[in-house]
Amino acid sequence: MIQSWQEAAKAAFAIRQKVFIEEQGVPEDLELDEFDPLATHALAFQKSECIGTGRLVPLKDKCGQIGRMAVLPDYRNTGVGRALLEQLIEHARSLGIQSLVLHSQVVAIPFYEKHGFRVQGDIYDEAGIPHRNMILLLPKLNSVQMPTTPTPYLHRVCYSDTDAAGFVYHGRYLEIFERSRAEWLYQHDLSPTKLVNEFGILLPVRELTMNFYKPGRLDDLLYIDQVIEHRGRTQVAVKQTASRMIHEGNADDLQIIASALLHIVCVDTTTLKPKAIPDWLFID
Repeated sequence: MIQSWQEAAKAAFAIRQKVFIEEQGVPEDLELDEFDPLATHALAFQKSECIGTGRLVPLKDKCGQIGRMAVLPDYRNTGVGRALLEQLIEHARSLGIQSLVLHSQVVAIPFYEKHGFRVQGDIYDEAGIPHRNMILLLPKLNSVQMPTTPTPYLHRVCYSDTDAAGFVYHGRYLEIFERSRAEWLYQHDLSPTKLVNEFGILLPVRELTMNFYKPGRLDDLLYIDQVIEHRGRTQVAVKQTASRMIHEGNADDLQIIASALLHIVCVDTTTLKPKAIPDWLFID
């Protein structure tokens, strides 16, 4: 549930008081700040009891900051934190926010990394607790952008990806793009095996075209995104892009280095004939 501070203040502060002030020893005058009234707040409930909270503060340049993520001890490791974070990310998308930052406690870094956040800079102290900055880049919203990973699939270029000149070998992009599509399936509780065994369908690539704009290099962190260009009864056209972060002055931006347009057809596993694509495949 997303609420304003006026609506969420009582329940959200009760959670933050128990977690941050009482459990972690954060001073109360640091816990409440001037950003609360500017933020939108996510709340999680178990029946009528509020059990978790988090907030999103809009910043300049289409950026936002997630913070004050807190879940009561009895409900940790049950998916509540994940649900809160995903709700805040989707709310950020709806506001047109293109990048998210947060100050993560060091112990919580693996949690945020599972959702696509990546660390930036060194460890520092905040309220007596080791922290590290993290960032997540969000793909732009598109009216036909359905299936896509909740966050871009990330791939770090290693030696096995590069050719003799030290650039990403062109054929490797096909493998990276395929892993991104597979990751989207897994994040939606699907897999190629499940599609075959439970639903009797295959999704082979019938045709593809590729474009290369800039060379990918060793140690680049690639952000892989996918957008539906066209959907028919038995086939779908998906555009996938590989981008990398570039730093110009004080600004960070994504630079597209390669893209592919794939025509994927749905076929019956028994007859190998075209079959209507299930509508549920395109529902987040």
